[in-house]
Amino acid sequence: MRAEITAEHDAARETLEALAAFAGLDRATVVSRLAQETTMMRLHGVETLFPRWIRRPLDAMPLFEDVHRRVAVTLYEVRKELKQVEAQLVSLREEGFDAEAAALSRQAARLLCREADLRERVESRDEDLIAAARDGIARVLDVTLRSLAKATAGFARESKTGGPAQMRRALAHVEAYERLVREAQAVSGGAVDVPHFRVDFIEALRRKVGRSGSTTVGATPRPLPA
Repeated sequence: MRAEITAEHDAARETLEALAAFAGLDRATVVSRLAQETTMMRLHGVETLFPRWIRRPLDAMPLFEDVHRRVAVTLYEVRKELKQVEAQLVSLREEGFDAEAAALSRQAARLLCREADLRERVESRDEDLIAAARDGIARVLDVTLRSLAKATAGFARESKTGGPAQMRRALAHVEAYERLVREAQAVSGGAVDVPHFRVDFIEALRRKVGRSGSTTVGATPRPLPA
């Protein structure tokens, strides 16, 4: 068992707890708290909140579910190994190999400690915390995606007077924003309702840069002015 899996689990749970703190807050309070985060990040040389405050809530639940599953699998493997060691101990003691039994019993003790550590994490799954984290994630994504939408729309408007290179960059930003919106809707179960770029605008931008293809937007798009 890799020792770091327990640290991964603790970190994933701490992230859920941090996001759950946003549950039930009104939008103005979320904006204020994220603004404080942005200030702190800039003090440490990070110029934008988006790498953390979009990817972090988008990834938090899948990361937690993945590491929780891996902890459960590791617990099963440790229990299986412990059962084998205990059977060997019985055999060694019956045959009078006391020195070998003593060494093996130390291994069994280490496995018992490991089993208890893993079991505690598997049993610590808190559905109330998970529900609160989902609510907090939706509130954080609502604020951050709206901020990103404004910045992306501004860049897209400016690209209309720029050359092909700027249009390509604008299209990349617009498509990246739309992917984030779809991912946010999937993570939140549709609880995040933020504006989308109009399909005809994206298609027109694609034609200008020599690309074509359909655009998939959310179930209930509200067009961004672009």
